[in-house]
Amino acid sequence: MVRIFVSLGLACALLGCGKKSPSTEPAAEVPAPTVPEKPVAVHEMDPAKQIVPTEPAAGMIGGRAFQPDRATFEGQALIFRQTSAASDVQVSLFFVDYIPNDPLKLTVNSTQKLQGSNIPSLQISQKRGDEPAGVVILGDGYALTLELSPRKDGKIAGRIHLSLPGDEKNFVAGAFTATYERELNDPPEPEDRPYIAGKIIHEGKPPQLLRLQYAGLPTDGGDLLFDSASSKLGQGQFFATRTTSYAPRALGLRSGKSGGEEFDCSRLPPGKYFLVARIDDGPAVWKVIDVKADSALDAPLTIPPGVCGSAEVTVPAGSAGQVQALPVELKVDDPSGTLTTAASGALGSFANVTDGKASLKNLTPGKYVVSLRTGTAILRTEVDIAPGRTAKVELK
Repeated sequence: MVRIFVSLGLACALLGCGKKSPSTEPAAEVPAPTVPEKPVAVHEMDPAKQIVPTEPAAGMIGGRAFQPDRATFEGQALIFRQTSAASDVQVSLFFVDYIPNDPLKLTVNSTQKLQGSNIPSLQISQKRGDEPAGVVILGDGYALTLELSPRKDGKIAGRIHLSLPGDEKNFVAGAFTATYERELNDPPEPEDRPYIAGKIIHEGKPPQLLRLQYAGLPTDGGDLLFDSASSKLGQGQFFATRTTSYAPRALGLRSGKSGGEEFDCSRLPPGKYFLVARIDDGPAVWKVIDVKADSALDAPLTIPPGVCGSAEVTVPAGSAGQVQALPVELKVDDPSGTLTTAASGALGSFANVTDGKASLKNLTPGKYVVSLRTGTAILRTEVDIAPGRTAKVELK
């Protein structure tokens, strides 16, 4: 019989003494870090509890979602707009003696009264589809938390929570950047550059209509730019209008502080512009103006007094289209004819061909280029228009 002796150390080495077997139990799960939920703004009539989120301002108006696509500060009114083809909803706050050149922090409780205070008044206007337009005006009774930064480069950054009384629980809350729009009777400011501005001098009488129009070709080769505004003469000292159909471009026309009318065409892209002022059925004045990136141009317009002239234009047999008369000063590279067509429309110096002729009326005396586009060709000639006379023109 053979006896085998194994040392304790060797046995431990072979059998793994003192070591635990690998565990077959699953490892404990490590919980994911907790991300705090962002507070959600809701209707709240206590300013101390109002939530002002960092997301763009939104809420409920008229019991429906309100997501303004534009915010403006016009004079002393902060306006939020939601516009589409089917609706136009506006929330407006009208301030007392505040223009956003300084920062503002404002809290309004629902118990505060408009009388004897400087709290803003409110106007809510709604036009949705075929529904009747509705306007609600509130002097007080609302709850507001508002912060505004000073105006910079024509912009005002801010945060708002506005809650309105009523069962619909209407509110607007969030961050915004509003574009500053000066009051209608104010001249352009540095942030309105590039602009053209000036006084219009004329001898028109009420109830004649004064029209101001421009057509421009931008330096970057973009589409034709156009805008117009009009004023019935004799409306008094405080008349003012401004078109913003092509925002950020704007065209303003207002009563001058020393009589007559003043105008400004602001936030224009650089380019070449044809500017026209005219009295309906009367003479006109025009200027061709080069606008640079930082232009602040003074361009007074004097509509000449006196009688207009006219032109009878004969065209080749079988010709059709529109005859145009443009001042010889308007010399631009315009192969498509878009600028010349807009310019003749502003002057009223166009007429359709009928039976081989076209009659141009109410032409301000001066030298013109009369033209007709026929397919790829352009027939043109120059003519002098004299007061009270009809010039005979033949295009061939």
